[in-house]
Amino acid sequence: MPEWVRLKLDLATFDANAFEPYLQRSLAAGIELMTIAELSDTLGNRRALYELNKTCSADIPERGEFFTFEEYVANRLNPSVYDPQTACA
Repeated sequence: MPEWVRLKLDLATFDANAFEPYLQRSLAAGIELMTIAELSDTLGNRRALYELNKTCSADIPERGEFFTFEEYVANRLNPSVYDPQTACA
């Protein structure tokens, strides 16, 4: 089993219309998705992204302890895998 999974979205085949009801419900509930670039790529926003990922990983079977913030920065926010234009918080 891989130690981590990279999720990719193929924009050429993605049907945004299928997700419109979910987007509208989220917006009505006060939830707005923005990229880190839109928010500003600051240490505080990187920490918020870390906390979001940590919370979301809690229901992954056999995940174990989540990275420390320092490990997360080294593994996930390094230039080879991190793009503020696509990272959402």
